[in-house]
Amino acid sequence: LLLIGCLLVLVHAASAQTDWGQRLSAGLQSANATALTSGFGAEVEVSVLGRTGVMGPRQAQELLEDFFAGHAPQACSISHQGTRETSSFFIFSYQDTTGHTYRIYCVVRKSDEGQFVKQFRIDYVR
Repeated sequence: LLLIGCLLVLVHAASAQTDWGQRLSAGLQSANATALTSGFGAEVEVSVLGRTGVMGPRQAQELLEDFFAGHAPQACSISHQGTRETSSFFIFSYQDTTGHTYRIYCVVRKSDEGQFVKQFRIDYVR
């Protein structure tokens, strides 16, 4: 019974991670800042091309809308994902319509209140 319980916990954790990965990926591919920030916590560490700060979801949404206005998505894929204790992380490769590539890093933290994005970062690659 203990083995079955452990397997169920692992399956549930993998499923939750996949759901967040799909949710974030869909928001990025559609350049939907509202969808992305709907999963943000009350305070999120955000960095978009050097514009950095701890902010609420509304401020983060405005920053992401600015990014998407100048960098419409051509392609987006998860290049890496993992889990550490109470957090899941995702690294995306995002290419805009001008051919520029960006690395997007996102941390989803689990707490008693649920799961929320705690860190979101966009960096220029090439």
